[in-house]
Formats: sequence, C-alpha cells, structure tokens
Amino acid sequence: PTCRKEHTREYYSENGCRSRRPVKLAKCWGSCGNSCCLPRKTKRRKVRLHCTDGRRYTKDVDLVRKCTCTRKCY
Repeated sequence: PTCRKEHTREYYSENGCRSRRPVKLAKCWGSCGNSCCLPRKTKRRKVRLHCTDGRRYTKDVDLVRKCTCTRKCY
C-alpha cells in the first residue's frame, strides 16, 4: 500500500467566498488494493472567509493529520 499524506497550500473556497490567504491543507492519496486511502486523524482549524458581496465569516475546517488504508470507502 502507498497511502500517504500530500501537503498543499491553496485558498479555501465555498459559496463564492474564499480565505484571504492560502491555507496549509493536506490530502490522502495512493493505492490500498481493495481498500481506500482516507484520513485517519484530523484537526479542526478556523479559517476566515471573505465573500464577493462583502460578507465575512469564520468556518471550521478539518485538516488531515494522518492517512491510512481502510475498508470503509465513502
């Protein structure tokens, strides 16, 4: 199995809003045979979003800390 965490640094976006700065994110990727490569451990972090209509709000985002092969594929 080659399930591992890949670091990225990108803007977090949703509903026409985005973070003011790029956010350190991570994604699980790789092969696990008949299983799926998914997060095993996450950490919640607050991200401040700025919207095109002038609104601002804070969103709790789950950040991937560790990845593992699991039979629960969703």
